[in-house]
Amino acid sequence: MAGFLESPSLAAPAWLESLVDPFCTLIGFTKLASVLHIALIACAASFALQTVSHFICPKLFPKTYPKIRAKQDDWDLHVVGWAYALIATPLALDLILHPSPEIVADPLYGYGLAEGRLAAIATGYFTWDTIVSAKHMNTQGLGFFLHGIGCGTAFLFTLKPFLMFCGPNFLIWELSTIFLNIHWYLDKFGLTGTTAQLVNGVFLL
Repeated sequence: MAGFLESPSLAAPAWLESLVDPFCTLIGFTKLASVLHIALIACAASFALQTVSHFICPKLFPKTYPKIRAKQDDWDLHVVGWAYALIATPLALDLILHPSPEIVADPLYGYGLAEGRLAAIATGYFTWDTIVSAKHMNTQGLGFFLHGIGCGTAFLFTLKPFLMFCGPNFLIWELSTIFLNIHWYLDKFGLTGTTAQLVNGVFLL
């Protein structure tokens, strides 16, 4: 499943890599230049999906989508978080079961192409998460902001490279986000306490 992460089509544009590589090497992140474009795309895609949700969800769910702006933001943030979890978790699981040979050979400093690109996706997502958490601190709370910074920093540091094998293992915890968001949306659709929510709760456990 994670094989597509090694596709040549995901390679960095030569001009961008050559532009940022000297700086990335200077600050000690020797593998960042080759995946920076993926992090930027992941961050931009998160903002784009947030915007799409804000315009599409009121039309799809006119009776359920919140009327108050703060609650609309909360809904849209859940959409992005859910999408990220649905993408990242299967990839992480595949890389846990089938790690790159470089990671197996050197768990401490080894660099696997698939793991590096997944780390870039995570870095981009958590950059978005940190920005929106800071913007919505009054509704999201300090904890979400600190979570975004902490996770983003952790994944960024794997691109030194250092402890890259930890990335997929850490991302597997996003599996709970899938079921937490299902629970959250079932509440919003008035399905609290239903069989669907009970079954989802079993998976959440």
